[in-house]
Amino acid sequence: MAELMMQLAAQGSRSEGGAQEYRDATFYYQKLLEHKPENYKALSKLIFLLKRAGRLGEAPKYIQAAENACSRNASQEAGLRFCKGVLLRWQNQAQEAVKELSAARRDPDYRVDSLISMIEIYLNPDNATGLDALDATADTSVN
Repeated sequence: MAELMMQLAAQGSRSEGGAQEYRDATFYYQKLLEHKPENYKALSKLIFLLKRAGRLGEAPKYIQAAENACSRNASQEAGLRFCKGVLLRWQNQAQEAVKELSAARRDPDYRVDSLISMIEIYLNPDNATGLDALDATADTSVN
């Protein structure tokens, strides 16, 4: 359900440019993580939604819950390392984020997303813009 809400929100045609759908998706991801805190794909999407909503301060409690739910050493969980890296990136802690993302990139499930995040950090360590903004700048300079 949360994934569906994110897709509807991305289209932006239903309510306030998708704002209500993003809030609904956030709610569903929070409920999912209350029952299954080690669902790292959902955790990474929740971190994105919390950042988008300006509520990134809520994310560490979900990271902590995931660490507590780990059946093995948390430093061996690539999904958790990826989520930590994403959170650290948006908290403007680029060096720590790269360390976490670098560890996560060794896992085939997180390799691509980790590398994309690391490239974005290298291109823009202060988070002023993302790859979308860089593409828009390149388009205007061609004309």
